[in-house]
Amino acid sequence: MRVRHLFFALFCVAFVVNLFPCSTAAGAANYLAAAESNGKWGFINAKGEWAIPPKFGDYDFVFFSANGLAPARSEGKWGIINAKGEWVIPPKLKCDLVRSFAANGLAQAYSEGKSGFINARGEWAIPPKFEKVEYFSANGLAPTESEGKWGFINAKGGWVIPPKFQEVENFTANGLAPAESEGKWGFINAKGEWVIPPKFDLVGPFAANGLISVRSNGKWGFINAKGEWVIPPKFDLAGPFAANGSVSVAASNGKWGVINARGKWEIPPKFNDFVAFAANGLAPERSAGKSGFINTKGEWAIPPKFDDLWDFSANGLARAKSAGKWGFIDTKGKWAIPPKFDRVSGFYAIGR
Repeated sequence: MRVRHLFFALFCVAFVVNLFPCSTAAGAANYLAAAESNGKWGFINAKGEWAIPPKFGDYDFVFFSANGLAPARSEGKWGIINAKGEWVIPPKLKCDLVRSFAANGLAQAYSEGKSGFINARGEWAIPPKFEKVEYFSANGLAPTESEGKWGFINAKGGWVIPPKFQEVENFTANGLAPAESEGKWGFINAKGEWVIPPKFDLVGPFAANGLISVRSNGKWGFINAKGEWVIPPKFDLAGPFAANGSVSVAASNGKWGVINARGKWEIPPKFNDFVAFAANGLAPERSAGKSGFINTKGEWAIPPKFDDLWDFSANGLARAKSAGKWGFIDTKGKWAIPPKFDRVSGFYAIGR
């Protein structure tokens, strides 16, 4: 797996929505969330009503894409459903696992230990011949592993950047992709050329403000797209900048705090858990075994009274757990959808 480092997976929680083509304006979008009831998965709308009744097997991080389709599994077989829950392709695909469709209409699929891509008709657009593949970036390239090395292929399955790196991540909006060579990380362009030479121990994802957290000699700081230090490496850990311009970091005392783009503390390091702010300026945090939301001043915007919480989705609702069941709360901490589900995902926009 490319994202094998726990720090990277943790930091990407705040940006998971960006992994899928669903960034539609809230007012114009149809939002659905996956929900489990009595061992079966379906999809609910923002009112908590079943838009698609719970009739599918294990839910495996699969969402509706911009084409309005989603992979689904029934009795151990994969197929494709539309936003009404109807089978567009019956569950008989010869695939062990299918992921969501990218903007180019291709979805990662796995068969007999090999990886490739299928189209919306369920046909192999790129036969399963690679060790691993990841989703296509906006520039039309997908990270792909072959014989233990990573490179990038196009939508026809041809190598654009030959497999020569230890690991890579997807390309970001600035045209750069993290890549590892001989144990060090740097950044390459779409030609596979080093824009920022591999000299860092670890790197995080680029944020909207153009800065990225990197580790050098055991400490974390932030560089720009030219590889220049903007905030010197002085933190034990550092997460990506959120949409509101703040970022979580851990000081030497093992506590998390929040700094601004100048590296100055906005909230002193006092939290036990990673702080990831959503676009609305709220971040989940725990106190005395309960979860709530803090604002960018470190104040409790929603008191810690829930068993567990996740970030707010673009429709303004956040997953919350109480008495063993999951529901959704609004930005005031009130139940918008009462806790009655065994498990839920966040809300995602579909059907542009």
